[in-house]
Amino acid sequence: MWLRRLAAARTPRAHAWPRAIAATARRALFAYELPPERIAAHPASPRGSSKLLVARDDTTYGDETFADLERFLPSDALVVANDSKVVRARLAVAVGGEDVECLLLNPSDDSDPAASVAASATGQRWSAMLRSTSVKENDALPVAGAAATLRLVELGPPWLEHGEDDGREVVVEVEAAGTLGALLETCGAVPVPPYLGRDADDSDDDAYQTAYADREGSVAAPTAGLHFTEAHWARLGEAFELRRVTLHVGAGTFRPVEGAIDDHAMHAERFSVDRATVESVARAKRQRRAVVAVGTTTARTLESLYWLAVKAQRFAPCAMKRVDAKDKAALGDLGHLPQWSGRDDAAPPVADVFEALLAAAPDARSFDAATSLCITNDGRWRFSVVDALLTNFHHPDSTLIHLVDAFLESRAAALYS
Repeated sequence: MWLRRLAAARTPRAHAWPRAIAATARRALFAYELPPERIAAHPASPRGSSKLLVARDDTTYGDETFADLERFLPSDALVVANDSKVVRARLAVAVGGEDVECLLLNPSDDSDPAASVAASATGQRWSAMLRSTSVKENDALPVAGAAATLRLVELGPPWLEHGEDDGREVVVEVEAAGTLGALLETCGAVPVPPYLGRDADDSDDDAYQTAYADREGSVAAPTAGLHFTEAHWARLGEAFELRRVTLHVGAGTFRPVEGAIDDHAMHAERFSVDRATVESVARAKRQRRAVVAVGTTTARTLESLYWLAVKAQRFAPCAMKRVDAKDKAALGDLGHLPQWSGRDDAAPPVADVFEALLAAAPDARSFDAATSLCITNDGRWRFSVVDALLTNFHHPDSTLIHLVDAFLESRAAALYS
């Protein structure tokens, strides 16, 4: 819909390290030329009529449509999607007499974005991207269209995006009556991706939400799911087991990789996986059924949950800090997963790990955490949970194309050509 469609499916296989790519080949892939006219500024109409490319092992199927997706999914698969809902997080604020963009990213204390959006606005502090460099701490930025102000409490590093004015990361404190959600609904705009080359319009309120969006908190849609209509999603549920996760997508997904991926700093994103989904994944793995991730955000959530569960099992009871962390894990709070996790540790079977997590937290209704996981084809990462990936083609120099190439074990260049 937003870009041409890619569906990558594979059958379950024995664990093995993916092959590393030569540095020159990686640069050629991740910086490929993408003419602006090849980017769809608006979704396909009707929804679900976009093209579908399927890659399975060494076989590629082209000239398919998304409506035929079920024909290519592994039989008896568990299909998992991200149900995060996009908020109207793009505000216009006054800087030096001109309106500039301020994009709210996430609560600065890493609390749940959905709860924060529903709460009283005044006093909330959010990390944000401000499209201006002519500001200083304690500046009060009036919000266009409301009796509200964003006060700058912290100035961070520059924020760079291809084709966009330079800005910087900031922390703002909101001063406004009512809930934050009410402010965003009244004055905010849908944060459509900058690579679309257009402002948001009225159609984006529906078009830039998945058919199953539920929990508010994302500043970018989990776009793999945008191709589903409500009817198609319901039809999929008649043939496959469906489950959901929630990962609130941050604007870091738009941020290009400048230089080496090893030097790229990933922004943390909050996620939540309910108990029923963990049980379903454990059962599917025990039964050797494929787990299909709808989108890279779902893939990162499932893989992050796995490594956090592995980490929780390894807590040493003699360390007070780890005792506290283990107690939190028993309540479903799994903490934070660092960027380069999952590279050097032995990977126990997924079913064993998730069953142990459930047993250790019998009263937890969900498992919540933040993840900065960066998945790359670096010769050390391998996927543990996800067997099939449904995703879009991705923008050059993005972390997402690194993830896709890791999943396809160096075959992304051939599919993108």
